Amino acid sequence: MNRDRNKKPPEATIRSKWLSVKQAAQYMNCTLNYVRRACQYQRIPFSKVGHRYVFDRKDLDAHVESRKQPVLSSVSEKP
Repeated sequence: MNRDRNKKPPEATIRSKWLSVKQAAQYMNCTLNYVRRACQYQRIPFSKVGHRYVFDRKDLDAHVESRKQPVLSSVSEKP
């Protein structure tokens, strides 16, 4: 029996609203340990479904935006 027939392609799972820890790490381009530790210290909003952590894509986007560093103005802009 071909079990791969029932699996969704990776692109389809990343497009969904709710992401697993592994998918969240791929989406934010970081490690699994970073996502787990951020949950432990409650830096990233998450929901717990049974024993699983799930993340809303909008919450991850907001987290990444909040972590951005300001850009210094370039030297050529000063008079």
